[in-house]
Amino acid sequence: MKKFLALLLCVILCTAACSAMAAEYNANNIFTITYDENAYAIDTATYLEENTDEYIWLFMLYNEQADAVVDVAMEALPEFAGLSLFSATAEERNAYVEATLDIFSDANIKLLDTITVSDLQLPFYIYSLEDENGAYLTAETLVNGWAINFSTYHMATSEADDALLNVLEEVVTTFQPVTD
Repeated sequence: MKKFLALLLCVILCTAACSAMAAEYNANNIFTITYDENAYAIDTATYLEENTDEYIWLFMLYNEQADAVVDVAMEALPEFAGLSLFSATAEERNAYVEATLDIFSDANIKLLDTITVSDLQLPFYIYSLEDENGAYLTAETLVNGWAINFSTYHMATSEADDALLNVLEEVVTTFQPVTD
C-alpha cells in the first residue's frame, strides 16, 4: 500500500510539473521572456517582412485559452536617442510618457499603470488604446532610444478587460535584458 501511494504521489507530482512547461525565448539577443508552452504558442515569422531600420517586429504569443495575442515590436524614437528609462530621471520619464500620450491621443490612449521588471528596475508603462479593431493594451519601455512594445488584444472580441491585462502582465514581468 505504501509503495502504491508513493508511486501515485510521484505520478501526480510529475503531471503537475509537466503541465506548466516554461520556455524561454530570446528576442534577437536583446531580451528574453519566459512563457508557459502549454498556454502559449509563439510565432516568430509572420510580420518579419515589415521590418525596417526604424521598426523591428520581434514575435507574437498566442494564448488560445485566454483568447489573447501578445504582439512584440521595437521602434526607434530619435527624439529619445540614447535614453533608457531604467536610468532616466523622473523628468525624462515624465517627458517620455507625455510624448507617448500626445502621439497616440487619436487612439484614445490612457495610462493605466507602471510595472517594474528585471534587476535593472526597468519601468513598463501600461496603456489602454483603441483602433479600428477595438480596444487593446500596450506595455512599453524605452532602452537606448528604442521603444520596446508589448501590445495585447483579444482575438475574437474588441474588449480590453482584466483578463487581457493579466495576460500582458504575465508576459511582461518575465522580461530580462540580455546583458552578455
